Amino acid sequence: MRMPACRLCRYLRALSHAAWFCAFSASRFSNTFFPDGAVGETPLQWSYLMDVANKSKWATFESLRRANPKALESALTPAFRHLPAGEADIVAIGKPVDYYREWLAHERLDDPYWAKIDHSARVSQITAPAHLITGWHDFFVRDLLADYAALKAAGRAPYLTIGPEGHGPEGAMASLLPGLIWFDAHLKGDRSRLREKPVRIYVMGADREAWREMESWPPPARETLYFLHSQGRLSTDGSESDSPPDGFRYDPADPTPSVGGPGLTASVGPMDNRPLEARPDVLCYTTPPLTTDLDVIGPVRLELYVRSSLVHTDFFGRLCDVHPDGRSINICDGLFRVGPGKCEPQPDGSLRIEVDMWATAKRFERGHCLRLQVSSGAHPRWVRNLGTGEPVGTGTQMVSAEQTIYHDTAHPSALALPITTGN
Repeated sequence: MRMPACRLCRYLRALSHAAWFCAFSASRFSNTFFPDGAVGETPLQWSYLMDVANKSKWATFESLRRANPKALESALTPAFRHLPAGEADIVAIGKPVDYYREWLAHERLDDPYWAKIDHSARVSQITAPAHLITGWHDFFVRDLLADYAALKAAGRAPYLTIGPEGHGPEGAMASLLPGLIWFDAHLKGDRSRLREKPVRIYVMGADREAWREMESWPPPARETLYFLHSQGRLSTDGSESDSPPDGFRYDPADPTPSVGGPGLTASVGPMDNRPLEARPDVLCYTTPPLTTDLDVIGPVRLELYVRSSLVHTDFFGRLCDVHPDGRSINICDGLFRVGPGKCEPQPDGSLRIEVDMWATAKRFERGHCLRLQVSSGAHPRWVRNLGTGEPVGTGTQMVSAEQTIYHDTAHPSALALPITTGN
C-alpha cells in the first residue's frame, strides 16, 4: 500500500515530540478514500498525482501543468465516467495502478486491511501541545475535528484553526504562519504571537467579523429543526399531517453531479448551484427570506424519512445560501449509503436515515434564504451508486432508483442546524 509517510508517521512521532502541528490531514486516512462508506474521488486523484510526481523528480513545467486543478479535472472526468471503476486508472493514467486497485478491493472501512493506516485510536495518547488546522472546504475537516474531540476527551488542550480554504495550495499557504508561531512558542519559548483563545474559526459570510476566537469547539448552540414541507418549503413550523411526499428518479447512467465542495479539481469550494438545482433528480426546500442575520456554527445533520425501489442506493443532502439575486451557494453537505441491514424499517416500510452533513461556520445574512438540496448522489465526489450492490471495482450493471421523500407528521423529515445567534 502506497501512503504518504509524512502524514502517517506524524501521529507516531508526536507521541514523544515537544510540539505537534497537523495541517489539512487527519489520523484516519481511509475515511478520505471512502467517505460515508462510499468510494470517494480521492483514490483516483491521488493515483494520478503520484504518477505525475513519479515521472518528474523536479517541479518541471510539464509536471506543474498536469497537476494543476483544471488539468486534473480534464484528465479525470473521462475516467470517472468509465466502468468498471477498477479500470479507471487506465483511462486516467494509461496503465494499471496496483495500489489503486488494491484500495478498491477493500471498500469496507471495517476491513482489517485499513487498520494499518488508522491511527485514530492513538490520538488520545499524544501529550505534546497540539495545533490542528484545516479549512471548511477541506476533505479532511470532519476527521480532523474528530481528532480534536479525541484530544479534548483525553484532557488535552489542543489549539484549532479553521479557515475558508480547501485542500490545495491556498491551504498550504494558510498553515505556514500559524505553524511557525506554534513552534516558536513551544520550541523557543516565544509566546508573544500565540493567541489567547485556543480555537479560531472563520465564519463565512460575516465580512466584518470573519474570524472568531473561542475556548472550544463546537461553541454553545441551540439545535433548531427546519422541517421539509410540500411545494419545496423549509420552515421551523412542524410537519403537516396531509403533506404529500416528493419523489424523483436517480439514474446512475446520468449521475447527479457534484458542484463545489471539498476536492482537488477546479470545480470545488463555494459555487453557484442553480444549474444543479434545475435537474429533475434534485429536490429543493427553501425558507422565506430571513428577517435577521442567522449564524450557523457547528455540526449539521439531516433527518430523512425515505423509501427507495432499490436495496442499494444513496441519499445526499446539501445546505445552500440563497442570495437575493438568486445565486445558491453550497455551504456543507453529506451522503448516506443505504444497504441491507443498515437501516431499521419504519412500520410502514419507509426508512429513517440520518445524514451527517459535516460541520460549518456560516452567517446567513438578512434577506438571504436557507436551502436544502436532497438527491441521490454527488458524482464523482462520491462515486455513483450503481444500484446493484456489485463490488465497486468490478461493477458494470446499472439500475435506476425511484426515490421517495416523506415529510408529514408521521415522517417529520428535518434539517437540524446549530444556531449560535443570540447565544
